[in-house]
Amino acid sequence: MRKDLFPIILIVIQSFTLTQLSQGQVKDSISADTTNVLTGIYNYLDINSSKWLTIGTQYDFFNSAFGLVISNGFDERPLFHFEDISEDALFKILGSTDFVGSYSFGGNIALQYPTRSLSFISIGYSQFNYSQIQFLKRDIHISAMKYLKKIDAGLILNIGYKTLNDFKNFGADLGLQKVLIYRKLFSALSMGYYFDYFKYSTAIQGFVYRNNIGVRLDYERLEKYNFLTLA
Repeated sequence: MRKDLFPIILIVIQSFTLTQLSQGQVKDSISADTTNVLTGIYNYLDINSSKWLTIGTQYDFFNSAFGLVISNGFDERPLFHFEDISEDALFKILGSTDFVGSYSFGGNIALQYPTRSLSFISIGYSQFNYSQIQFLKRDIHISAMKYLKKIDAGLILNIGYKTLNDFKNFGADLGLQKVLIYRKLFSALSMGYYFDYFKYSTAIQGFVYRNNIGVRLDYERLEKYNFLTLA
């Protein structure tokens, strides 16, 4: 098979499988006959524990990079109450390549409701090496979100250290996360400054079939570089 046909075939496969593979939910539950349990005594078998798993593909339109995403509810969390995703610790790992020489990878780990004032805190790392557009980025960051009841949205502060080609800077992003339709659709936007350049990003995500299949669209502009990813 010609090497230049391989990415094209993968893009065609991606177009057919993107939404079908993007989100998955696995629920485990146990139950017991509690007729012999004394009133007022908690039976640990009466638990309906929910486990969430997301396995999906992603595609960066501007840079022709195809990738894989695995998490346990990191992106889906805004659409649910914290009881629906039982894990206190959430994770997300992802990577992509254009099968020519460019690649990216990264990950996040987060805690839900670490304090009364914060609903979410996470730390993450990402690395991009897109040789075709001469783009090299390394990013380590910590993010926290506080729910604002008056506007029914989450205020997100992201502080990070970025290496972007020849630039090496600390900076911060400030953004909002808003659920538009509960269990269906949410959006997010942010703007950041890293002394030598600005960073803008927006995202929208929702379920297209029950709580099992979803789609996420991300746009990010960093300096003069653009990224549009469907996952």
